[in-house]
Amino acid sequence: MKKVMGIVALLVLVLTITPAAADFYVIAGGGRLGTQISSVPYTISSPGLYYLAKNLTHTDIHSTATITVSASDVTLDLMGFCLTGPGKDVLGNATGVKVSGSNVEIRNGSIQDFGKWGISVEGGNGTRLVGLRVRKTGQDGIGLMGDTHLVMDCSVIDTGGHGIWCLAIASLIKGNHVSYNTGDGINVSAGCTVEGNLTAANTGGIYVLDGCTVTLNTAYSNTGTGIVTGNDCTITNNTTDGLTNGSNCTLAYNTVTSIPEP
Repeated sequence: MKKVMGIVALLVLVLTITPAAADFYVIAGGGRLGTQISSVPYTISSPGLYYLAKNLTHTDIHSTATITVSASDVTLDLMGFCLTGPGKDVLGNATGVKVSGSNVEIRNGSIQDFGKWGISVEGGNGTRLVGLRVRKTGQDGIGLMGDTHLVMDCSVIDTGGHGIWCLAIASLIKGNHVSYNTGDGINVSAGCTVEGNLTAANTGGIYVLDGCTVTLNTAYSNTGTGIVTGNDCTITNNTTDGLTNGSNCTLAYNTVTSIPEP
């Protein structure tokens, strides 16, 4: 009986212990540890997982980036927190995140109030931007060079340039909400796929170059034409208040109508 009571007491003790907070982020089921970014500016120069544990603000208008990703094979998880710059209308080089490596993923958080870009991918291949909220930037919200990038489930609002600008072939722009930008909502290079996006109240809705697939998008209430494409594009199942296509394009099941202002 004493042995049983001792086991019960031990179980009660174990269940009432509060574990100490750990200064790292564990990927569920993966057993890997990450590196916390606790202050900015910060440069990621080695592969691995990096994450935020609080909102971070960077007020230096001359710094080229708040977080610089110069390594390849990096995941940057904002963990729902926000990177804030010195202000949309403050002149300078202030950029939220600058990427030059390949196979980089940035996800899950907000980037706002930068006088230049929210995110600038300046080279490399295979960057993935997922679940980000970019707003109030002086130039493009998201700008990508290189190729084979992915921008998915992001919102880009109130920028001084294009919402998403992609000078990167064979890239996928999918499921984004892009509104109230001074330039086009989405502006992409040749050979890309633009799928399932909502663009509204930009200068132009969606602009793509030759050989792109444009499908299942909604583009309305933009100052210019809702969808403009180059040559040899496939344009299907879109809803827009204006469509201009190049030569040799395949068009099917698009709804082109005048949608009144809300």
